Amino acid sequence: MTFQQLQYFLEVHRTGSVTKAAKNLFVSYPSVSVAIANIEKELGIVLFSRGPKGLSLTEQGQRVLEYANTITQAYLQMNSLRQEGRRTIRINAGDYETFGTAFAKLLEEYGTDYESDIMMITCNADDSFRNLVTGEVALSVLAFMSYNVDNIEHRLKRDGLKGEELARIPLTVCLGKNHRLSNAARLTARDLQGETVVASYSKVLPWGMVYRLTEPKRILRVSGTNARRELVRRGLAYYVCFQPPKKSREMSDRRFIPLEDIHYRVMAVTNPQHPVEPEVTRFLQILKAQLAEDYPEE
Repeated sequence: MTFQQLQYFLEVHRTGSVTKAAKNLFVSYPSVSVAIANIEKELGIVLFSRGPKGLSLTEQGQRVLEYANTITQAYLQMNSLRQEGRRTIRINAGDYETFGTAFAKLLEEYGTDYESDIMMITCNADDSFRNLVTGEVALSVLAFMSYNVDNIEHRLKRDGLKGEELARIPLTVCLGKNHRLSNAARLTARDLQGETVVASYSKVLPWGMVYRLTEPKRILRVSGTNARRELVRRGLAYYVCFQPPKKSREMSDRRFIPLEDIHYRVMAVTNPQHPVEPEVTRFLQILKAQLAEDYPEE
Protein backbone atom coordinates (compact mmCIF):
# COMPACT_ATOMS: atom_id res chain seq x y z
CA MET A 1 0.00 0.00 0.00
CA THR A 2 1.35 3.42 -0.93
CA PHE A 3 0.75 6.91 0.40
CA GLN A 4 -0.70 7.87 -3.00
CA GLN A 5 -3.26 5.08 -2.78
CA LEU A 6 -4.37 6.43 0.60
CA GLN A 7 -4.77 9.90 -0.90
CA TYR A 8 -6.96 8.43 -3.65
CA PHE A 9 -9.00 6.64 -0.98
CA LEU A 10 -9.48 9.89 0.97
CA GLU A 11 -10.61 11.77 -2.14
CA VAL A 12 -13.14 9.06 -3.05
CA HIS A 13 -14.48 9.27 0.50
CA ARG A 14 -14.65 13.08 0.30
CA THR A 15 -16.48 13.16 -3.05
CA GLY A 16 -18.44 9.92 -2.80
CA SER A 17 -17.44 9.09 -6.37
CA VAL A 18 -14.48 7.52 -8.16
CA THR A 19 -15.21 9.68 -11.21
CA LYS A 20 -15.20 12.95 -9.23
CA ALA A 21 -12.10 11.90 -7.29
CA ALA A 22 -10.22 11.16 -10.51
CA LYS A 23 -11.26 14.53 -11.93
CA ASN A 24 -10.12 16.42 -8.83
CA LEU A 25 -6.83 14.51 -8.71
CA PHE A 26 -6.16 15.01 -12.45
CA VAL A 27 -5.69 11.28 -13.00
CA SER A 28 -7.62 8.68 -14.97
CA TYR A 29 -10.65 6.83 -13.62
CA PRO A 30 -8.80 3.45 -13.77
CA SER A 31 -5.93 4.86 -11.67
CA VAL A 32 -8.28 5.60 -8.77
CA SER A 33 -10.39 2.48 -9.24
CA VAL A 34 -7.33 0.20 -9.28
CA ALA A 35 -5.86 1.95 -6.21
CA ILE A 36 -9.05 1.28 -4.22
CA ALA A 37 -9.16 -2.32 -5.45
CA ASN A 38 -5.51 -2.84 -4.46
CA ILE A 39 -6.11 -1.56 -0.92
CA GLU A 40 -9.14 -3.83 -0.57
CA LYS A 41 -7.18 -6.82 -1.91
CA GLU A 42 -4.21 -6.16 0.38
CA LEU A 43 -6.36 -5.75 3.50
CA GLY A 44 -8.96 -8.34 2.56
CA ILE A 45 -11.88 -5.98 3.18
CA VAL A 46 -14.46 -3.89 1.30
CA LEU A 47 -13.98 -0.14 1.72
CA PHE A 48 -17.12 1.30 0.09
CA SER A 49 -20.73 0.36 -0.46
CA ARG A 50 -22.83 1.94 -3.20
CA GLY A 51 -26.05 3.76 -2.34
CA PRO A 52 -28.45 6.22 -3.99
CA LYS A 53 -26.19 9.16 -3.02
CA GLY A 54 -22.98 7.54 -4.23
CA LEU A 55 -20.25 5.63 -2.42
CA SER A 56 -20.17 5.47 1.36
CA LEU A 57 -17.72 3.82 3.72
CA THR A 58 -18.34 0.41 5.17
CA GLU A 59 -17.64 -0.20 8.86
CA GLN A 60 -14.18 -1.49 7.96
CA GLY A 61 -13.73 1.46 5.61
CA GLN A 62 -14.35 3.82 8.54
CA ARG A 63 -11.45 2.23 10.42
CA VAL A 64 -9.20 2.62 7.38
CA LEU A 65 -10.27 6.28 7.19
CA GLU A 66 -9.05 6.87 10.75
CA TYR A 67 -5.67 5.34 9.97
CA ALA A 68 -5.40 7.20 6.64
CA ASN A 69 -6.07 10.55 8.34
CA THR A 70 -3.46 9.77 11.02
CA ILE A 71 -0.87 8.82 8.38
CA THR A 72 -1.61 11.94 6.33
CA GLN A 73 -1.30 14.19 9.38
CA ALA A 74 2.02 12.60 10.30
CA TYR A 75 3.23 13.10 6.72
CA LEU A 76 2.31 16.79 6.78
CA GLN A 77 4.01 17.31 10.14
CA MET A 78 7.15 15.55 8.96
CA ASN A 79 7.32 17.67 5.81
CA SER A 80 6.84 20.86 7.82
CA LEU A 81 10.25 20.37 9.40
CA ARG A 82 12.95 22.61 8.07
CA GLN A 83 16.57 21.60 7.95
CA GLU A 84 18.73 24.08 9.85
CA GLY A 85 21.59 25.80 8.08
CA ARG A 86 21.61 25.62 4.28
CA ARG A 87 18.26 26.42 2.71
CA THR A 88 16.72 24.38 -0.10
CA ILE A 89 14.27 26.15 -2.38
CA ARG A 90 12.26 23.91 -4.70
CA ILE A 91 10.38 25.18 -7.72
CA ASN A 92 8.03 22.81 -9.53
CA ALA A 93 7.65 23.39 -13.27
CA GLY A 94 6.98 21.26 -16.33
CA ASP A 95 9.65 20.22 -18.79
CA TYR A 96 9.12 23.08 -21.24
CA GLU A 97 11.83 25.07 -22.99
CA THR A 98 10.70 28.46 -21.66
CA PHE A 99 10.60 27.26 -18.05
CA GLY A 100 14.07 25.73 -18.34
CA THR A 101 15.53 28.88 -19.88
CA ALA A 102 14.10 31.05 -17.08
CA PHE A 103 15.50 28.71 -14.41
CA ALA A 104 18.95 28.72 -16.02
CA LYS A 105 18.92 32.53 -16.06
CA LEU A 106 18.01 32.55 -12.35
CA LEU A 107 20.97 30.33 -11.46
CA GLU A 108 23.21 32.41 -13.70
CA GLU A 109 22.30 35.49 -11.66
CA TYR A 110 22.89 33.85 -8.27
CA GLY A 111 25.98 31.86 -9.26
CA THR A 112 26.98 28.28 -8.47
CA ASP A 113 28.47 29.23 -5.07
CA TYR A 114 25.19 30.69 -3.79
CA GLU A 115 24.47 29.90 -0.13
CA SER A 116 21.15 28.16 -0.85
CA ASP A 117 20.24 25.16 -3.00
CA ILE A 118 17.75 26.17 -5.68
CA MET A 119 16.16 23.15 -7.31
CA MET A 120 13.71 22.66 -10.15
CA ILE A 121 11.55 19.55 -9.95
CA THR A 122 8.75 18.16 -12.10
CA CYS A 123 5.74 16.41 -10.64
CA ASN A 124 2.11 15.87 -11.57
CA ALA A 125 -0.67 18.26 -10.60
CA ASP A 126 -1.80 16.22 -7.62
CA ASP A 127 1.68 16.05 -6.10
CA SER A 128 2.21 19.71 -6.98
CA PHE A 129 -0.76 20.86 -4.89
CA ARG A 130 0.16 18.56 -2.01
CA ASN A 131 3.78 19.80 -2.02
CA LEU A 132 2.61 23.42 -1.92
CA VAL A 133 0.37 22.69 1.07
CA THR A 134 3.19 21.00 2.98
CA GLY A 135 5.76 23.62 1.97
CA GLU A 136 7.97 21.13 0.16
CA VAL A 137 7.94 23.40 -2.88
CA ALA A 138 7.91 27.19 -2.80
CA LEU A 139 6.29 27.67 -6.20
CA SER A 140 4.53 25.56 -8.80
CA VAL A 141 4.23 26.67 -12.41
CA LEU A 142 1.31 24.79 -13.91
CA ALA A 143 0.48 24.47 -17.59
CA PHE A 144 -3.01 23.09 -18.14
CA MET A 145 -5.53 23.02 -20.94
CA SER A 146 -8.21 25.70 -20.85
CA TYR A 147 -11.08 23.28 -20.24
CA ASN A 148 -9.46 22.29 -16.90
CA VAL A 149 -9.67 25.77 -15.38
CA ASP A 150 -12.68 24.95 -13.17
CA ASN A 151 -10.84 21.96 -11.68
CA ILE A 152 -7.75 24.06 -10.99
CA GLU A 153 -9.75 26.85 -9.35
CA HIS A 154 -11.55 24.27 -7.21
CA ARG A 155 -8.22 22.88 -5.96
CA LEU A 156 -6.83 26.35 -5.27
CA LYS A 157 -9.85 27.27 -3.17
CA ARG A 158 -9.93 23.92 -1.38
CA ASP A 159 -6.24 23.98 -0.45
CA GLY A 160 -6.03 27.72 0.32
CA LEU A 161 -3.54 28.41 -2.49
CA LYS A 162 -3.06 31.49 -4.67
CA GLY A 163 -2.82 31.35 -8.46
CA GLU A 164 -1.59 34.00 -10.90
CA GLU A 165 -2.08 33.49 -14.62
CA LEU A 166 1.11 34.23 -16.54
CA ALA A 167 0.25 33.41 -20.15
CA ARG A 168 -2.04 31.64 -22.56
CA ILE A 169 -0.24 29.51 -25.13
CA PRO A 170 -1.95 27.76 -28.06
CA LEU A 171 -2.13 24.02 -28.31
CA THR A 172 -0.32 23.30 -31.55
CA VAL A 173 -0.42 20.80 -34.38
CA CYS A 174 3.06 19.87 -35.60
CA LEU A 175 3.20 19.04 -39.32
CA GLY A 176 5.92 18.24 -41.83
CA LYS A 177 6.28 20.85 -44.56
CA ASN A 178 4.98 18.43 -47.19
CA HIS A 179 1.80 17.56 -45.27
CA ARG A 180 -1.35 18.64 -47.11
CA LEU A 181 -2.37 20.94 -44.21
CA SER A 182 1.03 22.54 -43.67
CA ASN A 183 0.16 25.83 -45.39
CA ALA A 184 -2.78 26.61 -43.09
CA ALA A 185 -2.52 29.65 -40.81
CA ARG A 186 -4.70 28.02 -38.14
CA LEU A 187 -6.46 24.68 -37.82
CA THR A 188 -9.68 23.47 -36.28
CA ALA A 189 -10.64 20.04 -35.00
CA ARG A 190 -12.75 19.57 -38.12
CA ASP A 191 -9.70 20.18 -40.36
CA LEU A 192 -7.91 17.24 -38.75
CA GLN A 193 -10.72 14.72 -39.04
CA GLY A 194 -9.61 11.66 -40.99
CA GLU A 195 -5.88 12.42 -40.63
CA THR A 196 -3.28 10.14 -39.02
CA VAL A 197 -1.84 11.22 -35.66
CA VAL A 198 1.26 9.89 -33.92
CA ALA A 199 1.31 9.72 -30.12
CA SER A 200 3.62 8.47 -27.40
CA TYR A 201 3.21 4.80 -26.51
CA SER A 202 1.52 5.09 -23.13
CA LYS A 203 -1.61 3.75 -21.48
CA VAL A 204 -3.19 7.22 -21.33
CA LEU A 205 -3.10 9.44 -24.40
CA PRO A 206 -2.02 12.91 -23.23
CA TRP A 207 -4.31 14.66 -25.70
CA GLY A 208 -7.24 12.25 -25.42
CA MET A 209 -9.94 14.94 -25.55
CA VAL A 210 -8.33 16.55 -28.61
CA TYR A 211 -8.27 13.19 -30.40
CA ARG A 212 -11.94 12.68 -29.66
CA LEU A 213 -12.68 16.07 -31.22
CA THR A 214 -10.53 15.48 -34.30
CA GLU A 215 -11.63 11.88 -34.97
CA PRO A 216 -8.33 10.75 -36.51
CA LYS A 217 -8.28 7.99 -39.10
CA ARG A 218 -5.54 6.23 -37.17
CA ILE A 219 -3.48 6.76 -34.02
CA LEU A 220 0.09 5.52 -34.33
CA ARG A 221 1.56 4.63 -30.94
CA VAL A 222 5.34 5.16 -31.05
CA SER A 223 7.55 5.30 -27.96
CA GLY A 224 10.62 6.99 -29.47
CA THR A 225 10.64 10.79 -29.79
CA ASN A 226 12.95 10.67 -32.81
CA ALA A 227 10.72 8.14 -34.57
CA ARG A 228 7.64 10.33 -34.02
CA ARG A 229 9.54 13.35 -35.32
CA GLU A 230 10.60 11.47 -38.46
CA LEU A 231 7.04 10.36 -39.22
CA VAL A 232 5.92 13.98 -38.97
CA ARG A 233 8.85 15.30 -41.00
CA ARG A 234 7.95 12.92 -43.86
CA GLY A 235 4.32 14.05 -43.81
CA LEU A 236 2.97 10.66 -42.71
CA ALA A 237 1.30 11.93 -39.53
CA TYR A 238 0.90 14.92 -37.22
CA TYR A 239 1.28 15.27 -33.47
CA VAL A 240 -0.17 17.64 -30.90
CA CYS A 241 2.13 19.62 -28.59
CA PHE A 242 2.58 22.64 -26.36
CA GLN A 243 3.62 25.40 -28.79
CA PRO A 244 7.44 25.84 -28.71
CA PRO A 245 9.02 29.31 -28.38
CA LYS A 246 8.99 31.51 -31.49
CA LYS A 247 12.73 31.10 -32.13
CA SER A 248 12.40 27.30 -32.17
CA ARG A 249 9.48 27.46 -34.60
CA GLU A 250 11.44 29.66 -36.99
CA MET A 251 14.45 27.29 -37.08
CA SER A 252 12.46 24.06 -37.45
CA ASP A 253 11.96 21.94 -40.55
CA ARG A 254 8.41 21.40 -39.32
CA ARG A 255 5.46 23.74 -38.91
CA PHE A 256 3.60 24.40 -35.67
CA ILE A 257 0.06 25.53 -36.38
CA PRO A 258 -2.25 26.65 -33.52
CA LEU A 259 -5.53 24.85 -32.91
CA GLU A 260 -8.39 27.34 -32.72
CA ASP A 261 -9.98 27.85 -29.30
CA ILE A 262 -7.75 25.28 -27.58
CA HIS A 263 -4.92 26.69 -25.52
CA TYR A 264 -2.80 26.20 -22.44
CA ARG A 265 -2.98 28.45 -19.42
CA VAL A 266 0.28 28.94 -17.56
CA MET A 267 -0.27 29.71 -13.87
CA ALA A 268 2.09 30.38 -10.97
CA VAL A 269 0.75 28.90 -7.73
CA THR A 270 2.00 29.74 -4.23
CA ASN A 271 0.86 29.11 -0.66
CA PRO A 272 -0.05 32.35 1.19
CA GLN A 273 0.62 30.53 4.48
CA HIS A 274 4.34 30.32 3.67
CA PRO A 275 6.70 33.27 3.13
CA VAL A 276 7.72 33.90 -0.48
CA GLU A 277 11.49 33.59 -0.85
CA PRO A 278 13.22 36.43 -2.76
CA GLU A 279 14.63 33.82 -5.16
CA VAL A 280 11.08 32.75 -6.01
CA THR A 281 10.03 36.35 -6.63
CA ARG A 282 13.02 36.83 -8.91
CA PHE A 283 12.31 33.60 -10.81
CA LEU A 284 8.76 34.78 -11.49
CA GLN A 285 10.09 38.08 -12.84
CA ILE A 286 12.48 36.24 -15.16
CA LEU A 287 9.81 33.76 -16.23
CA LYS A 288 7.30 36.49 -17.10
CA ALA A 289 9.92 38.23 -19.25
CA GLN A 290 10.87 34.94 -20.91
CA LEU A 291 7.24 34.11 -21.69
CA ALA A 292 6.79 37.54 -23.28
CA GLU A 293 9.93 36.97 -25.37
CA ASP A 294 9.09 33.42 -26.43
CA TYR A 295 5.39 34.02 -27.04
CA PRO A 296 4.93 37.60 -28.26
CA GLU A 297 1.44 38.72 -29.26
CA GLU A 298 1.16 38.05 -32.96
